[in-house]
Amino acid sequence: MTVETNSPYFTKEHNALRAQAKEFANRVLAPAAAEIDRTETFPQEIVDQMAQLGYFGLRIPTTYGGKGLDMRSYVCVMEELAKKCATATLYVSSANSLSTAPLVFNGTEPQKRAWIPGVVDGTRKITFALTEPGAGSDAASLRTTAVQDGDNYILNGTKCFITFAPLAVHHIVYAKTDPDKGAKGITAFLVDRDMPGVIVGDHLEKMGQRGVPVSDLILQNVRVPKQRIIGEKNLGFINAMKTLSVGRIGVASMCLGLMGEALDLAVEHLKGRQQFGKTLSKNQALRFTVAEMATKVKAAQELVYHAAWRMDQGENADMEASMAKLYAAETGIEVVNKALQMFGGYGYARGYAIERIYRDIRVCAIYEGSSEVQKIVIAGNLFGKTANTAKQMDTPAAHPITGQRKRMMLNDGTLEERAAQLAGALKGEGYDFSLEAPIDTPVSQADRLVSAGRGIGEQANMRLIAELAQAAGAAISGSKPAAESLGFISKDRFVGMTGQKFNGSLYIACGISGASPHLEGIKTAKTIVAINIDPSAPIFEACDYGIVADAAEFLPLLTAALRQA
Repeated sequence: MTVETNSPYFTKEHNALRAQAKEFANRVLAPAAAEIDRTETFPQEIVDQMAQLGYFGLRIPTTYGGKGLDMRSYVCVMEELAKKCATATLYVSSANSLSTAPLVFNGTEPQKRAWIPGVVDGTRKITFALTEPGAGSDAASLRTTAVQDGDNYILNGTKCFITFAPLAVHHIVYAKTDPDKGAKGITAFLVDRDMPGVIVGDHLEKMGQRGVPVSDLILQNVRVPKQRIIGEKNLGFINAMKTLSVGRIGVASMCLGLMGEALDLAVEHLKGRQQFGKTLSKNQALRFTVAEMATKVKAAQELVYHAAWRMDQGENADMEASMAKLYAAETGIEVVNKALQMFGGYGYARGYAIERIYRDIRVCAIYEGSSEVQKIVIAGNLFGKTANTAKQMDTPAAHPITGQRKRMMLNDGTLEERAAQLAGALKGEGYDFSLEAPIDTPVSQADRLVSAGRGIGEQANMRLIAELAQAAGAAISGSKPAAESLGFISKDRFVGMTGQKFNGSLYIACGISGASPHLEGIKTAKTIVAINIDPSAPIFEACDYGIVADAAEFLPLLTAALRQA
């Protein structure tokens, strides 16, 4: 759906920038979009071209290499690029909002000069690491901690669904420096990917917007100098919320492009498709549906453009940004869904642009603040923050993914003594280790599993896993890395959110760190045992019994103890 060149929201300069973005999208993105979706890879040559056009620095001050343009300029580019490739807009939005806004808003001058220019020229990616397994919409309940140790802070925690994490050089990490203060005790840190203890999880395969990698970010005793604090201590949550207001306009602009393209595709299809002796464009019911779709697209444009205009006037636009994001996302999903329906079976087939758009737009009602969160923001602006909301913002973090667990750490005594303690504890819970079970029992049918992760060391150590499984009357499974990256187990036996779910009683995790997708797959287990050499591994937050030890050394001892139990 074309934007009028005489729109009161846009100047000649805005229209020229939009025309340039449209030409680039048609010439470069449109031919590549399907392959980007299929391969989950965004070509570096396109990244370079976007950098040369200045798209990664649209809103970045010229002092740091950007163009220093306004929010409406950003909207123009985002809307046009999204029409042909939603993935491309994530590269633009990340650079102009989540990657740099925290620094632009609150960073020191040395921080800005050191880190922002690389984002602008496309050579550096920075993630916005706020979301956690137990802190999505309720971001204030995050569990990642930062404990001061002299001139450094020690960070521990797990972030999830972090866009660009596998590619990023730096991560802006939000952690609690004063846990008792809730949202008022959160601080933002800039963490390097090569700092000891920084672990990037495996890429999470997604439904849409597949050309951008997303993964967990695990922090295990990461030592960060206090000079890496962005802004002031304990004011990180304010920094994050200001950043998200900018990001919401970006997502809303993406929705405009996606729904506008879907509308155009539907109109062209109806003009050319004949049924019952006439083109579908002559069917009154379909004409009325398209009229409603076009009206909603136009209304969404007005909301988004107005919110961007308010920001450009220096006015507070938090509510308008939330309104724009809420309406554009929800309406966009509705419009695209109706457009796909008009294509019939073709709309459901891979290879058609409308099918890809349908998958790409769905997440827009979830990330950068779900639609439900936008309603909270809007209502809060209308009524003021309620007492209940204020209380929730400052409540301690919720339990881990696996719920309330015993978290009994058996770390006293020799390895042999600890193995005996664990075997005794499990026997005391009623586990009978005289029973046998095939180690290749399907994961979904197994009552007990012994699961291998990276931490077991060499593949030859899978023999130790098999021996332990036989002693425990269990089947064998593993983590996603053990299956896909290392090949320790077959790909149909890994446990996690994207793999098999374990619904049995006893789960023994050997050398598994405990990334959130893995924990999702075991959260209903009756008993979770964790064996890992790293005492800060997230798996220990989610277990009933924990042993800090080298798995290769401990597993034979536990096998012997179970056989004697």
